Amino acid sequence: FTGGRVSAKEQRELGGNPDVCSVYKYYYILFMLDDSELFEMRSKCINGEIICGECKMILSEKINKYLRHHQEKRDRAKKLLDKYTITEQVDLKGLIDKRR
Repeated sequence: FTGGRVSAKEQRELGGNPDVCSVYKYYYILFMLDDSELFEMRSKCINGEIICGECKMILSEKINKYLRHHQEKRDRAKKLLDKYTITEQVDLKGLIDKRR
């Protein structure tokens, strides 16, 4: 499901097709917000300067960096959660009745 050729040799000679590549779509939609960086990746693909395996490795590094950042934020949020979690049993009906 990439825009690559049958072999790495053929892809280096003829280039890839980012228009049908799922890896490139991830770059386009999520991981390359800078248009010049995206255009450079597209050009390298079309010109055979980068092959699918290399492109996938770069994407996996970007995904892993994103996930590490997300997990750090999640861990910080977990530490705050106890401050806002009710741990004892609460009589909700009684609370509602008191407000009436």
